[in-house]
Amino acid sequence: MRRIAWTTALLLLSTLAVSQSQPAASEHRIVTPAEQKFAPFPNIPECAKGAVLHGDPTQGASTILVKSTGACTIPSHWHTANEQVMIATGSARLEMKGEAAKRLTTGAYAYLPSKHAHAFSCPMACSYFIMADDKFDIHYVDEGGNEIPPDQALAKAGHAKKPKAMPKVAAPTPKL
Repeated sequence: MRRIAWTTALLLLSTLAVSQSQPAASEHRIVTPAEQKFAPFPNIPECAKGAVLHGDPTQGASTILVKSTGACTIPSHWHTANEQVMIATGSARLEMKGEAAKRLTTGAYAYLPSKHAHAFSCPMACSYFIMADDKFDIHYVDEGGNEIPPDQALAKAGHAKKPKAMPKVAAPTPKL
């Protein structure tokens, strides 16, 4: 089952990488686990650390691998970019505004349109891919859908957070 999930994730990422605007067709990108540099993201709880695999989340389309510790909650928020999420390991809970929460298990996929409020949590340790089609930002909202400051949203969710710079993508694999 795990092999099927990883194969599915790799196929999805390959398809997305081809469909996104890329540098010259002869250029490629391979990031091994040893090259993945996990770091906290700005305005995201520190229990979720990400490694940028492709692109630059501060500038445009990107692919990020996130590892979350257990009991990690990202409170209700929205993004300017369309977001795709695929669970690599463990399980998560995704709650779209106005809908019942969904449990996402290994291999599950979710497409979250731009500006659709949602909350995301990992009750136990999990890892997941995030693919954004534009600059990856986060706008926290209260129960009424009004935007609130990140510190307020994270404190309410039980997370203390200091703003940090967005991690940089790992150095590209040398051409052979």
